[in-house]
Formats: sequence, C-alpha cells, structure tokens
Amino acid sequence: MPPLPWLRRLAPSFLHVFVGPVAWEGDIDLAAEVARGRAVLAEVEPFELRVPRLTCFHTAVVAEIEPTVPVVDLHERLFPGRDTASLLPHMTLAVVTEPTAPYSLRAALVPQRDTDLGTFVFSEVAHCLIPWSRSTVLTPWEVAGVVPLAGAPEVVPGCRLP
Repeated sequence: MPPLPWLRRLAPSFLHVFVGPVAWEGDIDLAAEVARGRAVLAEVEPFELRVPRLTCFHTAVVAEIEPTVPVVDLHERLFPGRDTASLLPHMTLAVVTEPTAPYSLRAALVPQRDTDLGTFVFSEVAHCLIPWSRSTVLTPWEVAGVVPLAGAPEVVPGCRLP
C-alpha cells in the first residue's frame, strides 16, 4: 500500500471481510442479533477466500474477495430478504483519516491494483457497532460479539479499534 499521511492501515487483528450492515447505531438489540447470528450460522463451515487485487472506496483501501458466493450466502443467512445486488464482498486494509479527494487514493493505488494478497480461511463473523459520520468514519468500532463458524474456536469479544 502506498505510504500516504492521511491513510491508516488496520492492525492485522482488525482485518475483516464486510458481509453487510445490520442497522444504524441505536436501532438494534446487538445481543439479540449476535444470538440470532449464532443460530443461523451454526452449520456453516469455515471456507477459504482469495484476495486477488486492491481497490478503494472514498474512505478506505480494500482488497477484492473471491469467490464471492460464500460471502453472499452468509449475507443471505444473516439478512434474509435483503437485496444482494449491491453487495461487494471486500477486505478493508486501511481507512482515510482526513478529508481527501478520492482521485488521490485511486491514483496512488493504480500501480498496485493487481497485488495478490493470497488466501485465508474465513472462520468467524464479528457483529460490530461501526459509527458512520463525517467526523468518525468507521472508528472507533466496537465488537458486540463474535460467532465462530462450525468447528472454529470461540473468540473472546470486547476488542475496540484504537
């Protein structure tokens, strides 16, 4: 990733694949949502994902995920009835820390677009409370609970992005 003063890399422990939003902050019982997630994901086995190339959103550097089918399946289990047409499975790698023109980030990433980050095993779903406003884009997040997929070890919740 390019070294840009307004770009903060996520710590390895906070690398994640976006599966989908649940609700706006304050609109949901997070403990109930974690329990429901545990129930609907109880039979889902961990699966391998490939991270073949980099791209970006206005507020983040992300890596594309392949195959997308298992991630879409998780989304459909967690959010039945929601449209998946605009779902873009991705792994967030870094977040923008100050207002910046989007073309600056795109231009910096073009030479690295085809960077293949390899594969990993997707083995848990973290239910997170992620603030979204112009002053707190994606930070600080709170992990409300982590649901391991079938056969994966339990993870202790309570992490917070610094």
